[in-house]
Order: sequence, then structure tokens, then C-alpha cells
Amino acid sequence: MPEHYGLAPGKTLNLNLTTPDGWRIGGWLVVADSFYQTHIMPSPPTQSFRDTQSESSKHPDQYDPRERLSSILSLALQTHPTILYFHGNSMTRAFHLRTRLYSTLTSRLNANVLVIDYRGFGDSEGTPSEKGLILDARTAWDWLIRKGARPEDITVLGESLGTGVSTGLVAGLEKEGVSPRSMVLLAPYSSITKLLETYNVGGNFPILRPLQSFPFLFNYIVRSLEH
Repeated sequence: MPEHYGLAPGKTLNLNLTTPDGWRIGGWLVVADSFYQTHIMPSPPTQSFRDTQSESSKHPDQYDPRERLSSILSLALQTHPTILYFHGNSMTRAFHLRTRLYSTLTSRLNANVLVIDYRGFGDSEGTPSEKGLILDARTAWDWLIRKGARPEDITVLGESLGTGVSTGLVAGLEKEGVSPRSMVLLAPYSSITKLLETYNVGGNFPILRPLQSFPFLFNYIVRSLEH
């Protein structure tokens, strides 16, 4: 649960999105601070504990912030800008430095943040590939639009591996005549395939590096990443 990683209860919606090629990818939607404080954050108790329990059974949405967020999610996307964030090639969306970033963006910029774990990362199914990661990004974009966000209110933010994912997503959108509000690239690189070659599980275990001692096998796997 997002709350286990330092995010406020009810401020983050845990997501399971399905890509067009059938993989399930995990994500979080963290809502803007002002929206959370106005619409979701529980009020200080003014009743006795027994009365509060009784009232909770009558009006569960008032006392379960996660259900409350789910029921008014579209309002958050329609009234606040959203940052679609694509992270780098190590760790997951729950990495503590990333959760701090989400909190900073939602408070200082008063924006919603949608972050996904690409296929093969975190709790997402599948194996990472260049086309697959961009398809994951498009899945996240399409979900935002279906839920009520407008393209002109979405900023695409990519870091490291995420800069290639961001660029691929925005290039595809531009071909369709769709433009996000802006795109921001942090620590960009020249080749998504080269970056995937150095992917580490949990930031510690390099999947492909041991295979570099076997050039034929290593090159075969790298070629498969390109497809």
C-alpha cells in the first residue's frame, strides 16, 4: 500500500492498468495537496469513539479516505494539473527518494502525480523492451484522459530511462495531433536499449552484466530488447 512508503492515507490511489498487449502494470495516482486537504483528509474527531464508529458504519466513504479518493478521482484530474512521471532504470515507484519527489510536486506545484512501474519493474508483469515501455507510457496517458484529465493540463516528466519513454510517448501523441502541456527531461541519454542493458533489479542485481562474458548470448538478448 502507498501508505507504507510515507504517503498520506487516502492521498494516493493504487492502480492496476492493463496494456493493449495484455500485461498488467502497477501505478500510483497521488493527488494535489489542496485537493487532498479539501476533499479527502479526515476532519479531527469531534465525537466520542463509540459515536464515531456508529457514524462510520452509516457513511463509510467519510471514514475511508481511499474509497473517498476513488469516488472523486475525476474531479481531481479536472481541477488540477497532472504530472505524468516516468522514473529511471533502477528501483521502483516506491523508492524513498521518489516518494519524496511525489510529495514535493503535489505540495509545491499543487499538481497530481501519476507514476507507473514499467513492465518487469516492481509489481508490474512482463519483460522490459523499448516498444513495451513506450506502450506502458501510452497506457498511463490514456487512463488519465479517460478519467477526465485534459492533454493541455498534463506535463510529462521523465528521468534517466524515463526520458526516452517520455520522448517516445510525446512523439507518438504529436503524430496524432495531441500535445501535452509540456515535457521535462531529467538526465537524458541517447539509447534506451543501452540503458536497459544496465538494468539492475532493486538497484543491486545487474541482469545482463554477467552475460557480457558470453558475447553471442549477450548480443542476442540485446537484439531482443530492441523488439
